[in-house]
Amino acid sequence: DYNYRLSDRRAYTVWDYLAGMGVPPELMVVNGWGESRPIDENWTRAGRQRNRHIEIQIVKVNTEK
Repeated sequence: DYNYRLSDRRAYTVWDYLAGMGVPPELMVVNGWGESRPIDENWTRAGRQRNRHIEIQIVKVNTEK
């Protein structure tokens, strides 16, 4: 539970930064995955450090009507 809350806080920190830089908030979705989506092993210090990451996906939005 702690790791999921920590992951959410990290994700929202990035969201706040991007919103402050002018990215429209309605175009962003925030998900904190906690331990459910590791990218590396968790039994080494380096692996745990790599697992403290965020992912940003750029999606083209069609603004034509």
